[in-house]
Amino acid sequence: MRWPRWAIVGFGLGAGTAFLSACGDGTAPVRPASLAVTTGDAQTGPAAGTLALPLTVTVTGSDGRPFRGATVTWQVVSGGGTVNPSTSASDSLGQAGTELTLGLAFGVNTVTATVAGVPPVTFTAQAIDPCLYNAPYTDGTTLTAALSTIDCRFVDGSYIDYYRLNAASQLSVQVSETAPAFDAFLWLFDNVDFALAADDDGGGGTNATMRLILGPGTYRIGANSFMPDETGAYTLSSSALPVDAGGCAEVWVTAGIVTSQQILASDCTDGAGSYADAFLLALPSGRSVTITERSSGFDAYLLLFFADGTLVAFDDDSGGGSDARLSYTASESGPYIIIAATYSPGETGAYTLSIQ
Repeated sequence: MRWPRWAIVGFGLGAGTAFLSACGDGTAPVRPASLAVTTGDAQTGPAAGTLALPLTVTVTGSDGRPFRGATVTWQVVSGGGTVNPSTSASDSLGQAGTELTLGLAFGVNTVTATVAGVPPVTFTAQAIDPCLYNAPYTDGTTLTAALSTIDCRFVDGSYIDYYRLNAASQLSVQVSETAPAFDAFLWLFDNVDFALAADDDGGGGTNATMRLILGPGTYRIGANSFMPDETGAYTLSSSALPVDAGGCAEVWVTAGIVTSQQILASDCTDGAGSYADAFLLALPSGRSVTITERSSGFDAYLLLFFADGTLVAFDDDSGGGSDARLSYTASESGPYIIIAATYSPGETGAYTLSIQ
């Protein structure tokens, strides 16, 4: 049977109209429904500095899924900081972000994130004295930063950035600062700001490098310049590796370590044919340490000098057998030099050095 033309047209219009009516009336458009803080809230940073983490939010649609394409407006409402950008669009995960540069004044900065038709969310950040701020740092990483006039000003008029290094267990590491525009200077402090190590040009030229054997604890690395008022970009890097004191190398150590080393004919010598390794240990006045040198291959001999070359303690066999041990309470603050030596000329071999 052939359908009349009017029937076909009539049927098509009727069915199409009903279909379109069902689709249009039954499904509401998806809109932004909620806004939530994702990352970046409650940070602390140096006044006038940019926070380490961006401020980010997540926009969720009325269908319960991440909403893409929402315009998020960022506004600093207190503290004098600035945001960049001031608006951003949510991505496929519903996320949008901005960077906050804190105000000059110490105190709380407050930022709101707003999407039209949705309750806003609020971020807070604390601006503190740059001399009290420790940027997080993990050994084995490389970062690029810059010394500027908004950084902490050191006692000699130079600028310095501080980084927090956590050693959960004993850590052997080499830390370097390279800077094309100024003479780099590196520091290591303990958690109460006592200087444990320092270097000016151990990295060659105007670069600084410290070779460290650290006991467990929290430390501050200071990226500094040798001269006052110098600014510019620098790179801070480190590599965790067994630190070898061979060749009379400059190695800084702290209490709480046990390190295995070798005395070789290429090491330091006392002029009488005895070989030794040298270690630098910074002690505050009144601090007591016990240093032990153990070896099955030679008769151990320990000496401890103050930085000016004054001999303050020595021992041959108080560690039992041919091992050496000395205990000392620092009469003044500063670097001390540990000489781990052989008692007899010409001896070489493996040993362990313990500092407790």
